[in-house]
Parts: sequence; structure tokens; C-alpha cells
Amino acid sequence: MVCLAVVLLAGLVAGGARAADRGPLKYAEGAFDAASGVYTAVKGDDLDAIAERFGVPVAELKAQNQLASDQIEVGRKLVIAESPRGTAASTGSAAVAPAVLEGKPGGPGTLEFPNSRVLPIPTPPFAGTIMPNLIDSTPGWPPTIAPPEGAPNVLLVLIDDAGSPPTRRSAALSPRRRSTSSPRGLRYTQMHNTALCSPTRAALLAGRNHHVAGYGNVAEATTGYPGYDAVTGPDAEHGAMTLELNGYSTAWFGKNHNVPIWTAAPTGPFDQFPVGRGYEYFYGFVGGDTSQLEPGSLYRNTTPIYPYVGQAGKWNLITAMADDAIACINQNASNNPKRP
Repeated sequence: MVCLAVVLLAGLVAGGARAADRGPLKYAEGAFDAASGVYTAVKGDDLDAIAERFGVPVAELKAQNQLASDQIEVGRKLVIAESPRGTAASTGSAAVAPAVLEGKPGGPGTLEFPNSRVLPIPTPPFAGTIMPNLIDSTPGWPPTIAPPEGAPNVLLVLIDDAGSPPTRRSAALSPRRRSTSSPRGLRYTQMHNTALCSPTRAALLAGRNHHVAGYGNVAEATTGYPGYDAVTGPDAEHGAMTLELNGYSTAWFGKNHNVPIWTAAPTGPFDQFPVGRGYEYFYGFVGGDTSQLEPGSLYRNTTPIYPYVGQAGKWNLITAMADDAIACINQNASNNPKRP
């Protein structure tokens, strides 16, 4: 499979899974909406009974819903989610589905597709044995995190500044009139841009409101107020981070207008650079615009590069980015063809 070559990326679903409803029990007869995972309390509800009904520990149920006591008022809506990976409910119900292994447990080449409802993936227990003597001990390598067989590749392309003038319209709309050879292609119809590039990009990549992602304005027009500081926190992490933690190879090519201007320098810090947001590789420019012939803010990962020096008339950014993306895909396909 090819590398996840990304101009801009959004991705895999992360978060808690809904617990199974075992049906009404005495003192736990409220209504449960399976679509939203919300239980509505009724008169006489008991927290222990609710926990037993859904196979969730009482302490976890209280933590999920910020309950200070065991008393539940009528009409209270409770979010019901499964226990974290590897833990069982206090009632002795089954734990969350285990990880899927490809290979021998403890083998150096074993792959693990985890039950990734908890990210980062918890370190699995040691699969070998440790005895007083080395000759009696058995090594056990931790598995390599990998997506399941057949996991799709993801390519997200964002065309910036493709507005309504006739000279731009054909370029912006022609891809929508063409068919795709991908049998799994998806068309999203509820993407709303924010009329500015940095906020739209932040919202698309994080899957959150652009203010939640710190971009109420473009990077150069930030202020020191929440939602306008150009700082994307861990509560609005990019979809690329979820993909990377699930074993994907991730990369970003092209314009990056989502780095705070005071960190857009060779000294960083780099937590807001693409390599700090879940992209293992970055080739592009930082800022709102740049020269296509002599870009002054071109980076490979976190290192400024100047490939145009001595190449006047022979080098341009568009071709260079395409060549770099192709090389990244080819390298991934050659070294690890199973990694999407």
C-alpha cells in the first residue's frame, strides 16, 4: 500500500465506544438511546444497577458524567461508554475486545491492530519470561502498531484561494465533475469554509470548530484571546495524529498557514509544526504565501531548505513538491508495502 500522502489530512475516528445494553434491570429501567449512547434516568434508578446493565464500573460511570454522588435525579442523562482497553467492568462482565495480532506474541516482527479506543495505545504486557539466568529467560518484543488488513489509504487535497472569479472557477470545480477510480471514494457535502485559509484548514484537519482549534483568524492576525491565539491544543488534535497512532504513515505537502508566527523559525518550538501534529513528514512552506521560484520559508520537517540555489530557471516549487510526494510514496511502498 502507498504512503499516506497528504496535502492536508483528516482521518480515522477516535474516541469512546458505546457500551452494550443488556436491557432493563430492576432499579435501572430508564430509556437508552443506542444512537447517541445516552441513558435517561427514571424514578428509583440505582447507579450500581445502571453500571451492571451496561457493564461499566461505577467509578468510571461517575467519572464519565462528573457525578459527585450515587444519587441520580429523574431525567438526568448519562453518557454510557465502554471501559478502556484491557479493563473489565466491576460486575465481572467481559472486557473490551482484545487487540488483533498478526504473528507470534513476543516475536520481533509481530503486528498489532489494537482496540484503539484509548490513545496513545497502552504498552502491552511483556510477552516473554524473565528468570534469574539469561539462558532460562525468553525475550518478548512489543508488537508494532499497524492498521488492519485492507485499511484504506487517505489522500486529502485542499485548494487554497479558489474563489468565484471565472479564471478560478474551472480549476476549483472540475475535480467534482470527474469520476474517480477509487472504489471507496467519499464525498462530504457539509464542509463549510470560514472565508479565511488558516481557520478553514484548522477546522478541516482537526474536525473541530476553528475557534476550538485556535484559529478565529489567520496566523498573522492572532491575538492573545482564546480561540484567536493560533495555538491548537490537544483537545483539537489533527486527524493525522489518530491515523499515526493507529500505524499509518502520514505526511503533509504544500502550504502550512497554521504555525504561530513566533514559532515559525529554525529554533521552534515545533509542537505546532506538522511534525508535532501527527504528520511524520513535512515538505512545504510556512506562512500565507511564498515565491514559487525562490521560496523563503520552505521546510523539510523542521529544517529550512533552499533547493533553488544555483537552479535559476530550472526549479519551481510546484514540481518540487510533487516530486517529493512521489518519492515519499515510493519509499513507503518499497520499505513497508503493508503500511497505508
